[in-house]
Amino acid sequence: LVVSVANVICAMCFGKRYDHNDQELLNIVNVSERFGNVAAAGNPADFIPVLQYLPSRTMQLFKSINRRFNSFVQKIVEEHYTSFDKEHIRDITDSLIEHCQEQSVGEDARVPLSNKKIISIVYDLFGAGFDTVTTALSWSLMYAALYPDIQKRIQEE
Repeated sequence: LVVSVANVICAMCFGKRYDHNDQELLNIVNVSERFGNVAAAGNPADFIPVLQYLPSRTMQLFKSINRRFNSFVQKIVEEHYTSFDKEHIRDITDSLIEHCQEQSVGEDARVPLSNKKIISIVYDLFGAGFDTVTTALSWSLMYAALYPDIQKRIQEE
């Protein structure tokens, strides 16, 4: 389930679907899972931001996971810039690049996005969509298995 959701998010954000045994996809899933575990563990720096500058194993792990995922997204965004074709928008990343390159004036003027901002937006979309959808599907499947009568109604519908 987790790999399937990650694959759909990758297709939307990066225009690329992976084989379910692809090492790059499995690395993304692993990094995302580790991020969730570290973030859920709680960290005093979440409540007292100045603590992030003190030595902390949890904070170092958190930063390392973020760097790994950020470099993955950055690599894909850079590949999109080199293969970008305005006549063939493949995914959300291409759409954001197109948005940056269009020059508008007047009332509909567009705010330009930097390369760093595009990476950040794609990173947020992937992170938010991945965990939320995976959790919702997991709970839905669990409840369907727990309540066969509701499962039958869903199947009929």
